[in-house]
Amino acid sequence: MKYCIIYINISLYPHPDSVIAVDSLISWLRDQVSCYNLEINDIRDAFVRGDVLCAIVHRFRPDLIEYPLPSEENVDPLIAAAFMNQLAFDIMHQEYGLPHVRI
Repeated sequence: MKYCIIYINISLYPHPDSVIAVDSLISWLRDQVSCYNLEINDIRDAFVRGDVLCAIVHRFRPDLIEYPLPSEENVDPLIAAAFMNQLAFDIMHQEYGLPHVRI
């Protein structure tokens, strides 16, 4: 199964509350991964790289995932991000019943 991370365009949300909610989510994400030395600049950045989701899983359930993940040299960053996202989503599906997204 594969998951799709989409770009959230804040300009699509005309209500000021939507921007506040996104800012709050970014703030929460930063707090959760601060001990992992991960920098989150925007919401897209947080979910595209894959390392943030893996760090969040590790933060709350370190028994489920090794972090930092073992890395191999000369791996395309997009392939590494796809692997990390897939790993995090697979764990969330197995442990918490998060349904698979079909694309």
